[in-house]
Amino acid sequence: MSKARLLFIDDSLPDLRVLTEIATAHAWSVSVAFNGKDGYHKALLSSFDLILLDVHMPVQDGLATCRLLKSNPLTQHIPVIFLSAAGEQVNRLEGLLLGAVDYIVKSYANEDEIAARIAINLQRSGFVNVADANALADLSVNESLPNAALVIAAKSILKQQLAAPPTAKELARELGTNEKKLNEAFQQHYEVSAFGWLRNERLRAARELLQGTDLPVLEISESLGYSSAQNFATAFKEKFDATPTQFRDELQRKALRAKSNP
Repeated sequence: MSKARLLFIDDSLPDLRVLTEIATAHAWSVSVAFNGKDGYHKALLSSFDLILLDVHMPVQDGLATCRLLKSNPLTQHIPVIFLSAAGEQVNRLEGLLLGAVDYIVKSYANEDEIAARIAINLQRSGFVNVADANALADLSVNESLPNAALVIAAKSILKQQLAAPPTAKELARELGTNEKKLNEAFQQHYEVSAFGWLRNERLRAARELLQGTDLPVLEISESLGYSSAQNFATAFKEKFDATPTQFRDELQRKALRAKSNP
């Protein structure tokens, strides 16, 4: 069963230690960021089921980060719980108005209550486990074809590990099958092997990040597991007839033309 994936954004090491211990005790997977800017970028580059966000941080505070998360189609669906000091009533109200689903006061006196709040909001957001969620949402798989369940399960694993996927042998073993059967299943559904599908999925994700974020091309390349920016540019150009930089430049030119010709 896949774990719920939590992102903690907080500059306080003691507070992060408490939250991480709670998450570990409940078998939740955790990523950490120490300021709002870094946390926002991490949310863009990976898939999270819940974000716990401190209000007061250097570089970019929690309120600004929440505004970015809730205005970006790539992240606006992720529930946000604010972390605040006791008595910060104004900040709590502002956070809720920005779209936060809950507040946790940073006394952390009752760890059971914190765990319960996290679990309740995971449940409210529809989380059962990542594999089930992906299977329900995966409308591109024709369930009338053989081995549809195998393809859905394989895609779920690969989507979670785009940057560092298992080998074909490891993936097949994890799914209780063999490489030949796995690739035959993908050929039936997509006319490519499992890792041919992975190459296409990486490029689809790259295009989405180039369109929806201002992340540097090199950072996008590294986050998707390309060994070099040159390899990324070559693969992207083969697929979309433009390098990542050319693709983004053309998007910007189109946006400028649209502004100048309302």
